[in-house]
Amino acid sequence: METQVNTISENVNRLLDRRSKNILSAPISPSTIEASAGEIKDAASWARQRKLPIPDKQLAATAASLLDASQSHPSAPEVWSAVSELVNYKTQMDTGVDAETKIVKQDVRPCAAKPPLVYGDSGGKGKDYVQKTPFEYSDCYLNLDKLELPPIVTNPGGFGIVCKRCFVEYSGGPIPMRTQLLDCFIVLHLSSMPPEAGLRLAHAIVENPKSVVAG
Repeated sequence: METQVNTISENVNRLLDRRSKNILSAPISPSTIEASAGEIKDAASWARQRKLPIPDKQLAATAASLLDASQSHPSAPEVWSAVSELVNYKTQMDTGVDAETKIVKQDVRPCAAKPPLVYGDSGGKGKDYVQKTPFEYSDCYLNLDKLELPPIVTNPGGFGIVCKRCFVEYSGGPIPMRTQLLDCFIVLHLSSMPPEAGLRLAHAIVENPKSVVAG
């Protein structure tokens, strides 16, 4: 049985390697990219559902090739569906929790809808609510698309929110506050190219899913 699993895993890895190289070959048509990305998504989904191992190096290389392809073909939705599937595969294999399960979200308390703010001086423009330090959340559920922020937030160059061991979902919307995700369970639902902050998030997850900067 173990030999059969290893053989299947090797076949999946070879497919990912071939399709990654197809995507990076030039010139390449949008239809070829869509087809290759679709096969990558299906293979990663199949491996995730059966908990088949994919080497981290292969996973990162495949995701990187998709992200590179997205720059020249931003309107290819299959690319982003495949990126999501690869990230969700990595999340599930690292945590042992099915990326599609609803139990996780239901069992984890939501992070505060609005980060607490300090009432103070906003740089000579009168009194207003101003963020003084990063707000730390841990062991809660955070939807990056639904962060509610006030009009004035100050913490230039620093993190607005730091999440530790949180269940985090992102569907491609704007990320208004610079956020650091440490040892988080991250699930992506992307069907098109996200804004710049979302692109940085995707790259960061691929490079180091244990410490991710968003926004």
